[in-house]
Amino acid sequence: MIRINIPFRLHITLIAMHQCSYRKNGGIGLSVNTGCLLTVISDTKTSIKVNGHCNDFDKLSDIESLLRSIVTQKSFTKKPKINIEGDLYFHSGLGVGTAITLACIEAVFLINDSIYDIEDIKSHSRRGGTSGIGVNSYFTGGFLLDLGHVSDQSPHNPSRYANNNSLPISLKTVPFFFENLYFILPTNAPLICGKNEQEFFQRNTPIDATKAYETCYLSIFGVLASVVEQNLHQFDKSITSIQKTSWKSLEIERAGDTVKNLMSNLKDLECKSIGMSSLGHGIYFILNAGSDFNKVNDLAKQNNCKLLSLSPSNNGRVIEIV
Repeated sequence: MIRINIPFRLHITLIAMHQCSYRKNGGIGLSVNTGCLLTVISDTKTSIKVNGHCNDFDKLSDIESLLRSIVTQKSFTKKPKINIEGDLYFHSGLGVGTAITLACIEAVFLINDSIYDIEDIKSHSRRGGTSGIGVNSYFTGGFLLDLGHVSDQSPHNPSRYANNNSLPISLKTVPFFFENLYFILPTNAPLICGKNEQEFFQRNTPIDATKAYETCYLSIFGVLASVVEQNLHQFDKSITSIQKTSWKSLEIERAGDTVKNLMSNLKDLECKSIGMSSLGHGIYFILNAGSDFNKVNDLAKQNNCKLLSLSPSNNGRVIEIV
C-alpha cells in the first residue's frame, strides 16, 4: 500500500490581470496541511472513496474518469483503488481540486512502478492554466511567487477554460513559519465554479495596468519580503493591503456580505492577516495573542462555518510505502 499526505494551498491573490505583452495571471500563495491522507492499492477497477465530508462528488467522478484515461493511455496493468481520509471542500479557496487530482495521478504511477517526473504529473492533471500556486505547492511546499504564463493576448480565464500551452513558472519558493493559521469556511455559501467562474473573469478583466502594478509591488515587497524575514507585523500589514487591491476587492465583492461580515468580525476579535483565499468563500487568518479562540469558534458556529486549523507545509506532499 502507498500513502500520500496531501497538502492543500491558500491562494492570496492573482497579479497580472491586466492587458500585458509580457506575462499574465501569476500570483502568491502557500502550501498548508489539513491532515488529508490518500492511500492506494492495486485493484481490478479504478475507484475513489472519501471517508469524510465531500461537497462535490461530481468532481470526484471527473477525477476518476481522468485516471481511467491515463491507465489506458499508459497501458498500465494495475488500476488504483484510492481511499481518502479527510474532508474535501472543493471550490472553497483551498485548492482541493488541484491537490487531489495531482495526488491521484501520482498514485496511479506509483502503484504501477512507473518512472515519471513532476512535470509529467502536472501535465496530466490539466491544472495550472491560470495560476501555478497549486500545481507547484503540492510538490514543493512553502510560500510561492508564481510568474504565470507568457501573454498570448487571449482573455483571462479560470484554469478550466484557459488555453495555455505551457505550465506556469514558479519564480521563488521560501519556507513559511507563521503559526496559529486558521481557515473559516461558510458552508451554506453558493459555490463559484465552471461557467459562473468564467463569467466573473470575463466581466472583470482586464483590470487597469496601474492597479496590477500595485498588486505586484505589495505581493513582492510586502508579502514575500515579510515571509522571508519572518516579520509577522509586515505580513499582517501587507495581507490587509492586498484585500483592498483591484482584483482581490472584486473577488471579495462577488463573495458577498457573508464573507465581508466574517472578515470584519474576525478583525473585531483581534485576529490578524485576514484574507480571502482565491475566489472564496474561505477566509484565512492568524490567531494572535490578543485573540480569543473560543470567541472565534462561536463566530464560526453562529454563521454555519467550518473552522479548520492549518499548519504550513514546507515540504510538499509526503509519500510512504507501507
